[in-house]
Amino acid sequence: MLRATWRLGQGAMRWRTEPYEFVSDRPAIDLLAGGPWLREAIEAQTSLAEMTASQEPQRAAFVARRRKFLLYPE
Repeated sequence: MLRATWRLGQGAMRWRTEPYEFVSDRPAIDLLAGGPWLREAIEAQTSLAEMTASQEPQRAAFVARRRKFLLYPE
């Protein structure tokens, strides 16, 4: 939805710049996404496939890290 809104807004969309969760040195979207990667990808109009692929190493690391905490095997 963010990608579509950015594209359809043709430059009219702006990221929230007011302090969010007591943080004022970066846009709220960066806090919600865990870094600037999502905002930068949307602004660059990166495809969903490219965005997903760019996050695969982090996703795989999370899946491996959480495995020991699961109550039931995958």
